[in-house]
Amino acid sequence: MDENTLLKRLKRYGGHTSLMATLAKEHIQGNTPQFYQKLVRELGLFKGPLMKVGQLLSMVPGIVPEEYADILKTLQTQAPAMGPLFVKRRMRGELGENWHHFFSDFSLEPSAAASIGQVHQAATLNSENVACKLQYPNMAGILESDLNQLKILLALYEARGGQFKTESFFLETKKHLYEEIDYTHEAENIKVFKNIFMPYNHIHVPEVIDNLSTNRLLTMSWMHGDPLETQKEKPHDFREKLTRNLFWAWYYPLYSKGYLHGDPHSGNFLFSKEGDIIVLDFGCVRKFSNTFLEGTKLLYQNLKQKKTDCGEAYSLWGFENLSKDLVETLNQWSAFLYGPITQNKVQKINESYNVDIGKKLAKNILLILKTQGKVVLPQEFILMHRAAVGMGAAFIQLDASLNWQHLFEDMLFATALH
Repeated sequence: MDENTLLKRLKRYGGHTSLMATLAKEHIQGNTPQFYQKLVRELGLFKGPLMKVGQLLSMVPGIVPEEYADILKTLQTQAPAMGPLFVKRRMRGELGENWHHFFSDFSLEPSAAASIGQVHQAATLNSENVACKLQYPNMAGILESDLNQLKILLALYEARGGQFKTESFFLETKKHLYEEIDYTHEAENIKVFKNIFMPYNHIHVPEVIDNLSTNRLLTMSWMHGDPLETQKEKPHDFREKLTRNLFWAWYYPLYSKGYLHGDPHSGNFLFSKEGDIIVLDFGCVRKFSNTFLEGTKLLYQNLKQKKTDCGEAYSLWGFENLSKDLVETLNQWSAFLYGPITQNKVQKINESYNVDIGKKLAKNILLILKTQGKVVLPQEFILMHRAAVGMGAAFIQLDASLNWQHLFEDMLFATALH
């Protein structure tokens, strides 16, 4: 691909042209460190899906160097907010000229700002506190451009000898990003999870206010809770309770109904003073096939019984052309991710699953994969892997000792009853 073609395809519709052009030039000239430094910095400045793409890139082993991947994971929490005039204009566009008549109070200053929209606290005419998630303008057009740029970044990764074919990653990312800019779809996801959690009073999701919601404005009940960072100094018994409840909140929907919240960002769950879990942001949700879930359960049983012939489980996941060497390589990663639940003992999760161990193992696995040709990652595997890594990080921070195998099997038993 010549420089002019690459520069043109990296230009983003509506602005930021020179920024992405500079990145392309740095890569073409072989200035690898400068390329990644600027990539991280500029992705942090972009509004829209490209910022979220930056986070997703950090989940593909080897696509960006480790030190920059760690920075990319933090991008969503650093989005600058849009101002009051912008908010008024956007609210008029969604609810009409007299939009403010629907609220007794509305804060023009956002309580949170992220890659696709920002959240405002408000009160309805009956004094109900609500969160108004307001999308930035022209997200559909920006998303189309950003996906074109993602193709370039993935092509560069493959051209540099990356170990994975990236088409499935691109398709999965495209699917979920288009779903995330459709707030009507997110409202339906909320209702699905609300129904799943109905028998359990320790897990809470917002209530959608349908008459104040559109496909670009999502109005929900305001949820009160404390962030993960505030829980680290709580007594162990309380952190154990939080850990159990959080584990259940994330994985019970998957194994009971096939639904997984695919964005376990620490800002997407809160904790009540009683230890309940409040789950937020249902834009990235996947419905998994029964076949994939059967593969997950089979793999768990194999690892628990220390079996090494896990090819059938990986095949159910969607992996193809499974050689003996590839199965052995996948076993190494699976044993790491599944480690705490395959051991019948009380332990802290970071005794067998922590960042340093994971990074060292990932490097070894990438070296092995280089000898096996490019591997195609099944689409369902991608989001499952992302959730497992994200939840593992949360559990490490809660730092509780418990029997993870008993917790997992209790959850599986409950799903069988329903």
